Amino acid sequence: MPDLETLSERVSTLEQTLTDGEMPALQDDAELRRTTTDLAARMDELETELDELDAAVQALRGYVGNIRAVNDDVERRVDAALAKAEACQSDTSKRSFETGRNRTASRSNRAASGRQFGTDSESGSKTGRQHSGNDSEGPVRSNPPSPYEIPRTDGDRTESGDRSLTARLRELL
Repeated sequence: MPDLETLSERVSTLEQTLTDGEMPALQDDAELRRTTTDLAARMDELETELDELDAAVQALRGYVGNIRAVNDDVERRVDAALAKAEACQSDTSKRSFETGRNRTASRSNRAASGRQFGTDSESGSKTGRQHSGNDSEGPVRSNPPSPYEIPRTDGDRTESGDRSLTARLRELL
């Protein structure tokens, strides 16, 4: 049986041949294990932090998506309100114009017929006399406001400067 010392030399020679003569010492092996353990712990910490950041990014994406949806919804509502306001304004303008024209024509017709038949065109009472055609006789009534018109005060005119409703809405938005 060969001697223990020769066996040890042979194993040592074999190890050097396999590792090209570079055999880490036992200290290096312990240090390598410690470094590997530290790196594994650090990697676990980074994975946890990465998961937290990923969750935060997903939450932000959801929040931004909700904001975009709300903004789109608000924009649609504003567009609808603006279109409705413009339609109401144009409808009111048309009605005011037509109502004013009809009232003027109606008053002219009533005044002419009142002069012809001897009635007071304002009160509708019989006067028993023919009118001379002079409209300065009797009380003068102003046109009643249209139910479709928004009453204006002098403060409103100076403030808005005769701007349309749509222009004021656009300014507010």
